[in-house]
Amino acid sequence: MTESSNVATVRRFYANLGSPEVLMEVLSPNIQWEITQGFPYGGVYNGVGAAFNDFFARVLGDFDDWKTEASELIDAGSRVIGRGAYSGRCRATGKRFSAQFVHVWTVAGNQIVRLQQCADTAQVCAAASP
Repeated sequence: MTESSNVATVRRFYANLGSPEVLMEVLSPNIQWEITQGFPYGGVYNGVGAAFNDFFARVLGDFDDWKTEASELIDAGSRVIGRGAYSGRCRATGKRFSAQFVHVWTVAGNQIVRLQQCADTAQVCAAASP
């Protein structure tokens, strides 16, 4: 079975998390980045600059060895559901964590235009608690 272009776009995102150049190609400049309340820096970020500077930079500043690994991608037309886990170590406490997530991606014109994240916030918060 051939992978849809939407699934391929999301797969490209996950495969290139360490490459800002590729991420800028995959993410719409006007992306709506929605992070679950209770997750570090939870909220809605409008635009790729806000997602990079106000979310990614802050999270990666607080956690070492951060990994976002998708274990399954489900084609849902203009949406792709990604299931997987985050892992890392909180710099302030030294505690490690693993937290499951579900991402709902909306794709248009081979770019991601929206992320809706749902994650096991308790695991990340426990790692950050002294």
